[in-house]
Amino acid sequence: MKTAITPTREENFSEWYQNLIVAADLAENAPVRGCMTIKPYGWAIWELMRDEMDKRIKANGVQNANFPLLIPIAYFNKEAEHVAGFAKEAARAVRDWVFENTNYDTIYSYMKYTNVASYSTA
Repeated sequence: MKTAITPTREENFSEWYQNLIVAADLAENAPVRGCMTIKPYGWAIWELMRDEMDKRIKANGVQNANFPLLIPIAYFNKEAEHVAGFAKEAARAVRDWVFENTNYDTIYSYMKYTNVASYSTA
């Protein structure tokens, strides 16, 4: 059986899904590695899913909250001042390496939603 999207879903689900999203014109790869720009039809689907999930979650008495996922790496230095054992040297080493080896003028770091101490710092 011939399919329009290769590889097939059974062969490589992750690659098939990414190719499906692009072929359906729902999203495209963004200039930032690992990120995609969601197009209008893709965003409309996201809104429908989000709204349905929001209804189900709120029906159980849960309230929404939003936390930043990307923060400037400079905030690590602020956090290092008040969190014992934080590897400030590691943050500096990463920062210095990136600025010396790339053309970036801002560096972002992924911050886990469970890292509550960072939110009061950021």
